[in-house]
Amino acid sequence: MTFRKRINPRGQYREQQRARITASPSLAIRFPQLKSLTADLIYHGSGEGNSNRVMRCTFNLDQARSLFCFDCDNLECVGGDFDLTEPLAAAVATHQSEVTGELRCEGWRTKAQIERHPCHHRLHYRFKLKYGTPPGNALTRS
Repeated sequence: MTFRKRINPRGQYREQQRARITASPSLAIRFPQLKSLTADLIYHGSGEGNSNRVMRCTFNLDQARSLFCFDCDNLECVGGDFDLTEPLAAAVATHQSEVTGELRCEGWRTKAQIERHPCHHRLHYRFKLKYGTPPGNALTRS
């Protein structure tokens, strides 16, 4: 007898997101001028007195995907995460070396509260970016 795992709304959403992320090109392919990327992420809960969780990441550009999403830290959240794809793309397009910002989770607090109570957890981010020498600007030896 084979048991099938029941997929709840959060699990179904996570599975779809994983497939989208996996299908995206690597950061190295999408942003060939980018040579290193680190991020400081600070998660904030939706209410007063919630503790913050801090994460520092250094990314392997050949392995990290260009659909740049992080899960909401609310373990019950459904349909929410933090998509940093656009802020990262904008930073690379303008060759910024440091970028900060904050996003709010647009998911639902729990599966029982879908479409009634938004999650509203927040993610404060800071990217530090380094770039290679642009083509045509390399120093030549005589």
